[in-house]
Amino acid sequence: RVTLQQAVRYASSCFDPLGLAAETTTYQRLLIRECYTLGLDKRDPLPDHIHTELLKCRQNLLDMQPLKRYTEPYYYQGHPVYFCFVDASIEAISLVITARGHDRIYASGALVPKGRHLWTIVRLELAAIETALSHVDLFCDCLKDIPKLPIIVIATDSDINVARINSDKAPSKSLCQWDRSAILKL
Repeated sequence: RVTLQQAVRYASSCFDPLGLAAETTTYQRLLIRECYTLGLDKRDPLPDHIHTELLKCRQNLLDMQPLKRYTEPYYYQGHPVYFCFVDASIEAISLVITARGHDRIYASGALVPKGRHLWTIVRLELAAIETALSHVDLFCDCLKDIPKLPIIVIATDSDINVARINSDKAPSKSLCQWDRSAILKL
């Protein structure tokens, strides 16, 4: 019989940083949470219904087909178009650019520096966009042998920053100096 401790160990070992199996890995954790709610100890065997569901999750993970870790770029007037996805949380900022034919994913992440730990998510998202620009330059350097330079689209879920950057008006004076200068740079 599988104990709760063994189930926790297995579920914790399912590393899915890109979220390709998020539904399955999340469901495993919900099943384990249910075990704790039932008052099980780490040495207790899993109830049959939970054990059966965890086996289904394991099979789902084993049945996953390998995914290509690149995307074919769109083309606009002969220029390849790549997407740079940026995001931020209270803990970290990150970006990912996928590159077909270059056999890699270009990704970067960083913990939020101590001096910025009180920043809002909106400001951290703006910092992620600003950080993306230097990484886009590095990415474009590895593509310098192609006939036409790529177009890089920076994608973010921060609607307020997109509106600020795309605005024809000067940044609001109510924003702090760092925000205003970052918006003007972008």
